[in-house]
Amino acid sequence: MKVLKWSVRLLGVTLWFGLLSNWSWTSRTMDVLHVLAAFVTGAILLRRHPHFARWSSKACVAGGILAMIWPVSVFIPPFTLAGIFLSMELRSDRVIEQVDCPGTAERAVVRYRDPGLRTHGNGQILVSVRNRWLPFVEQEVLGPVATYRTETERPFVCWVGRHRLAIADFEDTLPVRWARVDPPFFILPLCLGAELLKTWLATKINLPRGDEPVSFPCAKWQAWGVRPGLTIASVQGMDPEVRYQSWGSAIDAWNPFKEAVHHTWKVELWDRRRADRRDVPFQWREGYAGWAVTRSAFRSSRIVAVGLSAGAVPIGVDGTVVEPPVIQRARHAWGPPTRSMVVQGKHPLAESWSPPAQHADLWVDQACHCLARMTWGDDANPTYGRRRFWMVELFDLRSDLMSAEDALAGRERPVRPSTCLTPAPPPALPPWPPPSMPAVEGRRASRRPASQR
Repeated sequence: MKVLKWSVRLLGVTLWFGLLSNWSWTSRTMDVLHVLAAFVTGAILLRRHPHFARWSSKACVAGGILAMIWPVSVFIPPFTLAGIFLSMELRSDRVIEQVDCPGTAERAVVRYRDPGLRTHGNGQILVSVRNRWLPFVEQEVLGPVATYRTETERPFVCWVGRHRLAIADFEDTLPVRWARVDPPFFILPLCLGAELLKTWLATKINLPRGDEPVSFPCAKWQAWGVRPGLTIASVQGMDPEVRYQSWGSAIDAWNPFKEAVHHTWKVELWDRRRADRRDVPFQWREGYAGWAVTRSAFRSSRIVAVGLSAGAVPIGVDGTVVEPPVIQRARHAWGPPTRSMVVQGKHPLAESWSPPAQHADLWVDQACHCLARMTWGDDANPTYGRRRFWMVELFDLRSDLMSAEDALAGRERPVRPSTCLTPAPPPALPPWPPPSMPAVEGRRASRRPASQR
């Protein structure tokens, strides 16, 4: 009986350790068997021997129920499609690379998944670390993130020292610690409540602080009237739908600076952008990506960075493009750029289905403490014809979000030097016009009456 008691305790402790940390079994089948074994053992003991290892049995049952909520709930309407997409991604999970750390018993393992129906890029990568003395468990370092590399374009990771990993498609290295606390999915309601509380406080509290005054030469650094130095309260006067989004590294698709401890606001400016609708035919009410970054969650906080999507314009058969009006106005006011470059952006220019940035023009004005960046990229999906997406960004050089040196070097944010990985290739675009287009036109012409040919 003593052996059984300690077995139940071991099942409960290891189950809760896996739920609250980034450690798991190397096989998903072993994860499932662990949860089922803990749940069934705890349930049987509670029913037949209610006073035997009572607290350990309750821990096993509670942990098993919480671990099974997520895989079951994703198949319940209206989340059934999410469960189907997730199952398709999990079926394609495979190990494509293993890199040993010199001088240690650790090994970095890279798994690759095919892209889902709601993700961008060529696939998704997961990075974990295993120890040769503990071959059945692994520590997750990086969750499923999109990548524009194919599974043959290696290496994906390399060791920088003994406790850091450089990841492909990322501009920084990730630490490998003994353990990391990962809030499980059942903590998400508490996180959501905290976000709602912060949102309510941000919209209700306004400290007496005005916009930062600017001189006449510096007033040109703006897009649709929004510039660094304005308070969120002033932007809400232009767009009442400004909403508080996230703080720090919260999980949020609209936050392009997840690593920085800053506050992000969603900005649409739909009424002002709608004036350009005649020249920008591809506009979506919720597809206009717009964000503003501040140092606090109060409406009186001043903006240190702002990014506004300029929409998408069609590309002609000969490759000609008419720039959106806001881009034309900015080029006229800002003059020739300080530098033009080819970039490999990581963030979509609009929604997650839009392409990342491929080209950029930069303006640096040290006297006004302003860095302006204009990025654009061509859509690789020929369903609606070729389109070019645009984004305008403005940064306050006095903040730690972007420096002139990093921007002119083509980096999105400060990085740690690493030479063990090659840069990720840009997304491949399909040929235009498509090879099948002449045949389609020929079939259409053959259906016309002879009098119209």
